[in-house]
Amino acid sequence: MSMNLENETVLLFPKLGEDVPVTKLPDYLTEIEEKKFFYALEPNFRESFEDAQEVFGSNFEAYSLATSAMIFKPDAIVDRKVEIALNHVMKKGFTPIAFSLFQYNKYIIREDWKYQYNIATRNRMRAVDYLLETAPSLFVVFKKNTEQFSNACVEMTSLKGHSDPAYRTPEDLRYHLNGINSLLNYIHTCDEPADFYRGMGLYFKEYERKKILQDISQRNDRTQQLIDYLQKLYQQWPSVDLNFDRVINALKNSVQKLEAADAEKVLAICHNPLKISEEDWLFLYELLIRKNNGILNRWDTNIILTGTVSISMDNATALIK
Repeated sequence: MSMNLENETVLLFPKLGEDVPVTKLPDYLTEIEEKKFFYALEPNFRESFEDAQEVFGSNFEAYSLATSAMIFKPDAIVDRKVEIALNHVMKKGFTPIAFSLFQYNKYIIREDWKYQYNIATRNRMRAVDYLLETAPSLFVVFKKNTEQFSNACVEMTSLKGHSDPAYRTPEDLRYHLNGINSLLNYIHTCDEPADFYRGMGLYFKEYERKKILQDISQRNDRTQQLIDYLQKLYQQWPSVDLNFDRVINALKNSVQKLEAADAEKVLAICHNPLKISEEDWLFLYELLIRKNNGILNRWDTNIILTGTVSISMDNATALIK
């Protein structure tokens, strides 16, 4: 495998008892050694990387360091939080230069968080699938207006803040977005340029990706086009009140529609919903989704499932942090 990266050291990857040289990613794409190895083997990264080299030409390294991306997940769209995030990052020196809608599915989700999902509970995986498949997500690319920081992806990620509301500060973007739990957190960023290219390879077909890369190469301010596009998007996806207490009350009020045994279990869960077992969560999942009884709409189901699920397995460490 050759990626046309000159003057880079190589790793030796054992295959059938032989040492096979595999090119490592350059340091300006990632500082994490595991990524330099794993990403170089991924077709999604390779396709996007090669497309960007073709489009950016001699500007490839400069654009890689001066370009970042933010993904606005379905909850950001229906809770009308995109503009808040845009205003925040634009005040920090970023300008939107490209954008495109895409749809998560089970396979994209697994690939996107492949190196972190080893610590995810099975129920978290179920909750994330249901959430991200509810509506499209919006991929927005930004250029850094100054050279005060050497890596735009790293800088944008540093603005984001913790996914858990308990650890956010007023300096964090997620503090101002005011998400109600760790999974309804509205945004996802590309931590490093390597993640930016890998994400482009995951989310978009080749012709879609090359259109975005062409827009990136032009470096034009597309703020107004993005705002206009959002208004059309909002017409398609009405606003939703993402309020956990409201949904718990709605669930309580719907128990008369349930069989007696299910109603009793739902009332017990609603008594202390933030401390339910994995088994009780799976009961809710089966009740609200698999039985499809219509007691809650899809977004209310998302709110209760993401707000009550156990996120990570105990004492587990992600393959790549």
